Amino acid sequence: MRIASARCRNCSNRSFGLSATLATSLQGNLRTVEGLPSVPVDRACLIAGGKPCAWIDETPIAATVRHGAGTVTVVGLAHRFCDAEMGVVGDVEPDNALREVFELQFRLIEAVVEDRIFDPEQ
Repeated sequence: MRIASARCRNCSNRSFGLSATLATSLQGNLRTVEGLPSVPVDRACLIAGGKPCAWIDETPIAATVRHGAGTVTVVGLAHRFCDAEMGVVGDVEPDNALREVFELQFRLIEAVVEDRIFDPEQ
């Protein structure tokens, strides 16, 4: 799996039709197509284009587009998964709320890698 910006080097820098706009006032509980844990998010980017797969209220903060044999997914809540939010060192003992954030992160990555972001039964 390769993680890169939402521009394709192999496609003459054409956009994938996805864009992110920082919305500093965008906060609330996350809702996803996967039925993943609903965790609070204190800041997120609005994602335009593609097929939305995560929202705060009705605002998409993650989306996916098909590209070749795979997908390109933009997630605008990366701040929620940073060290300051999830523990700066590896020996943090997470409480139940933080465990849900770890569960969300792992299951979201798994769904993207396994190409089942829109079909959890696949």
